Amino acid sequence: MSRLIIITFCFLLTFGGQAQKLPEGYKIDGSISWLEDPDKKMEEVARGENYLIKEYEDLYYIGIRTNTVTIGNIYYLDDDKVVVMHASAALGAIGFLKSADGQWAPEAPKFVWTHRDPAYISEDDQTDYIPFEDYYRTFDWVANTITAGSSREMEFVVSKRIVKDPKDLRISFSKLNAEGKSEVVFVNGPPLTKEPEVDTKIHNGYLPEQVEFLHYQ
Repeated sequence: MSRLIIITFCFLLTFGGQAQKLPEGYKIDGSISWLEDPDKKMEEVARGENYLIKEYEDLYYIGIRTNTVTIGNIYYLDDDKVVVMHASAALGAIGFLKSADGQWAPEAPKFVWTHRDPAYISEDDQTDYIPFEDYYRTFDWVANTITAGSSREMEFVVSKRIVKDPKDLRISFSKLNAEGKSEVVFVNGPPLTKEPEVDTKIHNGYLPEQVEFLHYQ
């Protein structure tokens, strides 16, 4: 199967108080359809061996197709904040803020998990998670969780309220290398840091106390 990551927008979304109806055939379901890749209704912004980014009015669509089971992250690198949006068995986000001395630190001690795949909600979990159908309207981004669609594909939608310029968007996912070992890959730009173990930690939903981002050096 060809390997591809796609960014597209696929269903009725509420944005700025108005409903945005995306082209028929698009939906965030963890499976990149035959329509979503070649379709010309949305402008293609970037494409690589494993990913594609498309733009539609106030949104960017992001889809991922790799060669192994994966979770997915997208990152927006702003002047004074880095936003990490994570999709696995749960959806959650965290921001890194820059202090006066130029150091970067997470704005909370851990990721805030605001939606969880129903298959991964335990009986004693009383968290009031945001339903999938309300997620974009609440947070200006959404993605599928890992039980949806193909285990090798992820799809994201993110508002231009978060991502101002797609050149400052990063995407990460797992991929088998030539030796058959799974590794975390960053596309649409360089990795976040000079330390692969730190990048992998953030990709997996864990946080270092401090980090130096390559984008700002």
